[in-house]
Formats: sequence, structure tokens, C-alpha cells
Amino acid sequence: MIELACIAEGDYLRHTGAMLHSALLRTAPESCSVHVLHASDLSKQDSDYLQQVVEAFDGHLNFLQVSPEQAAGFMGGYFHYSVWFRVLLPVLLPELERVLYLDSDMIVTDSLQPLWETELDEPQLLAAVSNPFYPFMPEYPQSHFGISDPADYLNSGVLLMNLKRMRQVDLLSEIRRFATGPQLGQYPDQDALNVTCKGKWLHLHPRWNMQSTFFELAKEDLPFSTSTIDEARSNPAVIHYIGPYKPWHYLCTHSLRTLYFTHAAATLSLIHI
Repeated sequence: MIELACIAEGDYLRHTGAMLHSALLRTAPESCSVHVLHASDLSKQDSDYLQQVVEAFDGHLNFLQVSPEQAAGFMGGYFHYSVWFRVLLPVLLPELERVLYLDSDMIVTDSLQPLWETELDEPQLLAAVSNPFYPFMPEYPQSHFGISDPADYLNSGVLLMNLKRMRQVDLLSEIRRFATGPQLGQYPDQDALNVTCKGKWLHLHPRWNMQSTFFELAKEDLPFSTSTIDEARSNPAVIHYIGPYKPWHYLCTHSLRTLYFTHAAATLSLIHI
């Protein structure tokens, strides 16, 4: 059973539905349990929408509303504060030993089962893909957090989380201290995970989180070998539409943006809204 977690908040809820449709479709026939994190009360229409998307693939859906007390101290800045909800998963899902977290602005194109079965050994707290930066901002991890190797700064959009180990080391307390400190940068939850999990995370093949930069940047500007980039580009498993322009924005020029519309349209055929 794959334990899958995501965030559904505000206008992004419909995009979460498209992401889940792609993930469950590609991961069949393996069964999935989906944990949806949210802060605002969901309308019956919204909850029914997600319920029917998941149940169309015989999945189980679990809504987890994050209380103001649980989210206290987490500021989103440019982002909605719900971006922090992923770091709460060790306490929101106390019965689970691991969970696979996915952002909403992505489409899954291959089965998640191999990713789910990835081994995490002590002291690894999670598995993730490196986050490349554009050439005009290459100093960010080094100047802010002392992370000198670009490959050692992770993207928090896809996280295979070792919840048991996170609870053992009380990672959440470390993250809360960072979140309220002066070092917090422009990517709040992601920066916090990079600082608190430094040297304690497994580097995944980039095909598991193909950020827009992997398609836009030259190979020499990416923190991977040429062969690895070629493999990822030819066989991506998760397309992550990072940046300000998402597939549903007019100005989006992503070469694979139509994948989003395929799955978004498919969710509407499953339900009555």
C-alpha cells in the first residue's frame, strides 16, 4: 500500500485533483491511500470532487485538516503558509513509518511503486531530487546556508519521508526553530528541510521530480551527469511545473503543459460538479 500525501488548499484544489488522477492512473494496479492536508474547511463540492477522483481508482482518501495551533509560527511569505504542512506529516500520521509527498503542480507519468520501494537507511530522513537554480541565481544555497555543492540542495516537491526516523530525532522541533529564526530564506519549507536534513537525505534520480529547469537549462548548468539528464528527459516519471507560470496560465511555455489538461479534463468526466 502506497501512502501518498498532498496539500489541497484554495484555488489549487482542482490542480491537486489532476495530479492525483495522474498518480493513481499510472500507479495502478497498486493500491494507494491518499492523505489530503488542508487548512480551510472544504465545501461538500470540493471534498466530493477529491473523493470521487480517488475512489475511481479504488483508492482510500483521508482528509487531514491542519489546525491553527499545529501551523503556529509557520509563515509562507510569497507562498501560502500551507506549504509548511508537509513538515507536519510525522505528527499528522503518527501510525505510519513512511509517506510519499507530492506537490499539486505536477503530473505523474510513470508508476510510483519503484519510488515508494526505495530503501532509506539511517541516518537518511528522506529522499528527494536536487533543485537546480538558474545561472542568474547560483549563489543562493551557498550564500544563505553554506551548501556549496548545487546537488546538495533538495526540492521539496517530491519527498519520500522516513516518518519513523523523523519522529525519533524530533525533526519537527528543529524545523520550527528554523522557521522562526532570522535565516529563513525565500523558499520557506524547502530551505528548512535543506538546513535540518543536510547530509541526511538520499539523492534520487531526477526523473522522479523533473522540474522545469531540467528542460530549460543546458546540461552543463545542471548538477547531474549528461547521461543522467538524457535518461531523465527521455523517461520522466514526475513532471513538476515549478516557477510562476503553471500549465493553466496563458504565459506558460512548458513543452509538456498539455499533460496537465489531459488529466484535469479526465477528473471532470469522473464527477458531477
